[in-house]
Amino acid sequence: MIDDGTPLPMASLVRRCQHPDEYTDDEVHAAFPGHDRTELGDTLCGVACVHMITRFVRGAAPDYLGLVRAGVDAGALSERGWIHSGLAEMLTALGVPAHPTGSHSRDQLVEACERGLPSIVSCSITFPEDGSRGGHLVVLLGERQSASGARTVFADPSRWGATHRSVESRRFWSSWSGRAVVLDAA
Repeated sequence: MIDDGTPLPMASLVRRCQHPDEYTDDEVHAAFPGHDRTELGDTLCGVACVHMITRFVRGAAPDYLGLVRAGVDAGALSERGWIHSGLAEMLTALGVPAHPTGSHSRDQLVEACERGLPSIVSCSITFPEDGSRGGHLVVLLGERQSASGARTVFADPSRWGATHRSVESRRFWSSWSGRAVVLDAA
């Protein structure tokens, strides 16, 4: 955990990917007939995380809507949301080897971040402390100590995430499902 005020190693990852709200209605309708930008923005967190990580690791990423289409066509999206193994396969195909896991601990994920390996973690959107876990995906960037205690830093592709980059660690981890997509060390 970094507590001296230096930037986290992956601070550049926090740059937002192009969110569906940033496309025109015509662009969204051409790629996804019958869907609107708001609907896509609320359901495409998994691919947005793949896009952010790919851009961080490789310096560039495919067009966002094209990446969404590829994920849908590959069967990585189910009725319940993005399938972790499908997201890992997408990352691997883009030259970023990854695997899904339900066995990594919080400490293991944070340690990976400290080594420059962010993870996609399943949590509840806005990290409520109501016992709900999972249903949304964010990129875990690490933890840092602040005057008020430990904070977990993340890149959240949701509209809420546009104005939130960290929350108290206890709040973050209480909404974590225990599942993640972890990058493989080179």
